[in-house]
Amino acid sequence: MSVIRLDVGLVKDESSLLELLAQEFLFPGKTGFDGAISYLADLEWFGTENGFLIIVTGLDVLMNAATRSLNRLIAILPAVLDRMRTRGTRCHYVLVGSHSVLQSCRKILREENRKLLEAAERYPWLHDVRDVPLVEYGMRDWVGD
Repeated sequence: MSVIRLDVGLVKDESSLLELLAQEFLFPGKTGFDGAISYLADLEWFGTENGFLIIVTGLDVLMNAATRSLNRLIAILPAVLDRMRTRGTRCHYVLVGSHSVLQSCRKILREENRKLLEAAERYPWLHDVRDVPLVEYGMRDWVGD
């Protein structure tokens, strides 16, 4: 797997979040969040056949500096992961943060999963949508680089 570490600790707003995503994931152009979902769900330019492990750090700092940006980032993950799954690409996101930040992330992920599943019931072209599984691991300490 390709391992990508995404540190969102310096993000100040949604615009800087999109710039960071474009820089770290080598987006071919400037985009909004809908485009970011498409780019993040593809990533073929990384040339890996074994999938991706994306470690997201700095969530506590982002929560304090730009809660809306944190919410937007977490909210797009179920759509990204579902598209990758339907393309046969393995991808795992590891969210690193305090218990309270991760609780907020879980809440957003569950809500976005619910919306995705409801949309699949209404639109036939989304028939293969599945709930994106949330796997939680408790860690006392995170050892970084």
